[in-house]
Amino acid sequence: MTDRLIKLIDSNNSTLDDVKDDYRLLAERLGIDITYHYSPRLFQDEIIKRFEADFDRNGATENDSISVNKLEEIAENLIYKFLLFDEPVLKYLNILQTLFAIKDARIKRVPLLDDTESWNRIISNLKDYKLVSKNSYDLSPDRLREHYPQEYDRVTQLKKLISVGCKVSIVNDDIEIKDTELAINRLDDLIKEIGGITLANGIFILLKQNNYSSYFERYHLTRQGNGLSMHQKPQIPFGYLLNLCVKYPYENSSNKNIHRQLTEIQNLSIAIVTGCYNVQHYNQWTNFFQTGETIIKFCTEIALWDSIYSLIQIRPQLSLEILQELFSEIKDEIFLQIIGVNKENCYSIIREILNSVKNINGVKIIYLSAISKVLRDIDKQEIKRVLDLMSHSSNPNSNYLLPSDFTEVDFQFNPLIKLGETKYLLMDKSWCSPSLFESLATKFRLAKVKNFDSNIGYALEGLIYNRLQIHNITFCHGNYTVDSIDGECDLLIETNEAIILVEFKKKVLTRKAKSGIDIDILIDLSDSILFSQLQAGRTELVLREKGEITLTDLKTNDSKTVNWKNRTIERISLTQLDFGGFHDRTIINQFFNALLTHSYGTYSEEEKIIKKFDILKEKQQTWGEQYTKLKTLDKGFDHFPFFNCSFLNLGQLLEIINLSIDNDSFYEKLKSNKFVTFGTLDFYKEFELKNNLDKNAIR
Repeated sequence: MTDRLIKLIDSNNSTLDDVKDDYRLLAERLGIDITYHYSPRLFQDEIIKRFEADFDRNGATENDSISVNKLEEIAENLIYKFLLFDEPVLKYLNILQTLFAIKDARIKRVPLLDDTESWNRIISNLKDYKLVSKNSYDLSPDRLREHYPQEYDRVTQLKKLISVGCKVSIVNDDIEIKDTELAINRLDDLIKEIGGITLANGIFILLKQNNYSSYFERYHLTRQGNGLSMHQKPQIPFGYLLNLCVKYPYENSSNKNIHRQLTEIQNLSIAIVTGCYNVQHYNQWTNFFQTGETIIKFCTEIALWDSIYSLIQIRPQLSLEILQELFSEIKDEIFLQIIGVNKENCYSIIREILNSVKNINGVKIIYLSAISKVLRDIDKQEIKRVLDLMSHSSNPNSNYLLPSDFTEVDFQFNPLIKLGETKYLLMDKSWCSPSLFESLATKFRLAKVKNFDSNIGYALEGLIYNRLQIHNITFCHGNYTVDSIDGECDLLIETNEAIILVEFKKKVLTRKAKSGIDIDILIDLSDSILFSQLQAGRTELVLREKGEITLTDLKTNDSKTVNWKNRTIERISLTQLDFGGFHDRTIINQFFNALLTHSYGTYSEEEKIIKKFDILKEKQQTWGEQYTKLKTLDKGFDHFPFFNCSFLNLGQLLEIINLSIDNDSFYEKLKSNKFVTFGTLDFYKEFELKNNLDKNAIR
């Protein structure tokens, strides 16, 4: 497309060049009467009027037009051509700069570049405007970073890759990088040489100083959030580096070149992820203005950013509490049979491991002797069995090299690495705590324990119900039948202002999705967010249409009728595990809107995937039907259709519950970040920033 636009620009000239020095002739050429009034602005306005005549604000479709985003991509491509290869293309970029400047913001689509007749007029009008206007939108080389900081910084990192032997070219408007293994293998060799523990220690010291939240007991590894694009800079890919560290669980800090090597590791890792992936968005508004055409690529970039730059974390003590609750439905004798240790002793051992690192950030060596010294009442062999069971017996992530290849990341399944018969490595309490549950659950799945996952599902519900009761939050749940239609509501909480509907889904974001594979991302999001929101939407429709709903608990046969009373209805999709940036309200809003306007298919020939997309198509149709009904019932719904929809994981919901004392305070905490965003796409960081904002406001 870039070459096509360049050709169009070269083949069209200004229609005013021969009269540019005589305003009377200019007026005559443009058909402007200046008998009684003259202003240069008259010329500009007339040219803009002619320019916009070639754009259809309402009737343009994907068949006869392209998104303005495509022109922005061409502009970015011109930046790459100029900065990487010194091609003389700034004059073409400046034509686009003029187009972006004078175009009405409501124009979202432009004619296809194959529509030569329209583009001949558009380009001539742009050149006419540049000729008569005193306002110049041209960019000089020294202003390129000011306007295109993300592209400028990417070029800087690409040049670093070139310096280590990678080959960079532009093919079909895409950056193509060959021989990336030279840079990636060099990075891996450097970490191998100094040892993963050495690098991890350095990283966690840095993170503790700048990113650690004592309140949430986690590191805020987030997007840079609000601020001018030009003030952003490439971030360090901590997730990528730490997942490489666990491949080499030893240290060699005696190396005389350690500081030089650490600097090279940082610089090379930034060059690899920025140059090859470019998923760090400098512009915060990117989160708000996606379309059905761009949403898949956007979601891919979110998943990749989370995998490369961040870590899945949870408060350690909360992770243990969740573990205990989720295994509450498993009989003691079955637990003993599978684990080889009874529940009480197993939990005591895990608790002592966490206690031993309570005041420590980063790497910690765990010794069997140290644990057994504290837990004298538990047989030493039982302690060793639990430590072994929770450990990687060989180096994890052994085949992990590419930042995006999260299918090779298996560290997340066990919290410890076994270094010797009685010596174990905990990389970091906050990072390793999410795998406590999975390390035990894997054993039950391998043993094919009957109804294990369904029992965990029941325990998950019980965990939430118990926590709500502890914090004086009343609720109900159950089945309902309305107009011969059966439905179910997992959780309903009433407050003075709102009715909160919560639907549980155990679906996880798979390793393929975390690797940025678009099919898997779409399926995982649909199976979790979309399906649960449809279920909540059905309940909302009953409340709005009937004014009430009666829920019957099938276990106790107790029923409760809830009256709507024109209260706000909040809908929460709840998943057990972390979905990263997809939990942000602005992101799921973009996703939900795209499902209304676009259909999605697949070229895959796998029967399982084809079936998934058939189901998605059916659910999309239902989604559209719900949207239409809600729009009819609530005249204001169409302005912010999914503003009351949110997506939380279990850890996030429990944090909100722990801060609540009753139903109304629960709702206040739930909506604390509803009307403000800092652009980090991180629940915990946003929550903390908002709390600090409120404290300052009170002062």
